[in-house]
Amino acid sequence: MSGGIGVFLVSILSYPVLICSVLVAVVSIVLLIAKRKTMGKGAKTLLTILCAIAVIVIAFFIFMAIMAGSNHPSAPPVPHSAGTANIPHYEKNF
Repeated sequence: MSGGIGVFLVSILSYPVLICSVLVAVVSIVLLIAKRKTMGKGAKTLLTILCAIAVIVIAFFIFMAIMAGSNHPSAPPVPHSAGTANIPHYEKNF
């Protein structure tokens, strides 16, 4: 188990996980609505739990997209001159 929580977050923050979560949520909701009268209690519980987990994963993706915002800098980059003005003072003495 090398990596711990980082490996888990990298694996969960991927498009295949998002696509599967959306598919599981849609299929679960459709089955819960279409077969609500004939489905057993255990199957309803399982589909409800699967749907809840899928909705949590989708909500996490939406939350991360909103919180991360844009990855563009607020101002365009400014080039620095190649002179010694940009060298820190502790490096000028060597």
